[in-house]
Amino acid sequence: MKRLFVLSILFFTSTAVYSLDTAPAWISWDVPREQEQESIRKMEESGITVIGWTNAVVDVSAFEGLQLLALANLETRLILQDPRRDPWLTSLKTIFRPGSSISRIWFEPQNLDKAREILGVREVQAQVSTVSTGFTPRVITGWVIITGSSLYLILSLLTLLNPSGASLGRRWRLLVLNILLLGAAIVLTTIPGRSDSSESTSSSQVEPGSRVSWLRHHWFQRAWPYGAVWQDWVPGKAWSYLSYERRNGRVSEVRASLETPDAIWARKAFEGLDPHHAARIFGSENP
Repeated sequence: MKRLFVLSILFFTSTAVYSLDTAPAWISWDVPREQEQESIRKMEESGITVIGWTNAVVDVSAFEGLQLLALANLETRLILQDPRRDPWLTSLKTIFRPGSSISRIWFEPQNLDKAREILGVREVQAQVSTVSTGFTPRVITGWVIITGSSLYLILSLLTLLNPSGASLGRRWRLLVLNILLLGAAIVLTTIPGRSDSSESTSSSQVEPGSRVSWLRHHWFQRAWPYGAVWQDWVPGKAWSYLSYERRNGRVSEVRASLETPDAIWARKAFEGLDPHHAARIFGSENP
């Protein structure tokens, strides 16, 4: 039983590590604002896709579909009162312009060595993972303990029915200890800890974009012409709006629905992004 318990812990730990290691990420590089365009040009000419303030695009509602606008021109294209200026769009400036004289450019980590050679620098200022899904190392560790403890709890209950083996008192003590461990693991996965708070605040350069989902923005820009507001977003639930149809010579009210924002919809939306779309640095999301 002990061997089975240890093997289960190793299996779920390896699964958790794999999920962390394979999460897509982009690297950010801070350059003087006057050097941004030149840095992007050099890297793009060498085959590295770079996303920066001067070449990033975003999708905005064109009433009948979406249109791509240059991020740098967004403030002049959409006035402050324009309802299409949603929280995701307004959060992007701090992602690409963190300081008055600094520009932040983004590229994929496999191009790090090549970028260093092109730009003649040694260090990268920051790295950013995908939009937070809640599966921090602390939470994953908690779930690993929960899984292993649950398995051990089941096996311990089975051994209580077996008169042979360890004494009954010892088996009860192990059972109580396992229940306490299970309870601690549940607390670990559900109550935010200091480490999570410090991680989110220390990575202030990505905090605004991480708090606001690009998928929510994508849904809103499509649903806004039909009367939806930002607060109507519900992952996995289609937006229903009032429409009109002519039936038997009379105009009647009917309810119609847009596409359901589920996992398939999300994957399709992300795969169709322009190579320089600002949302690419956050990775795909699963509503």
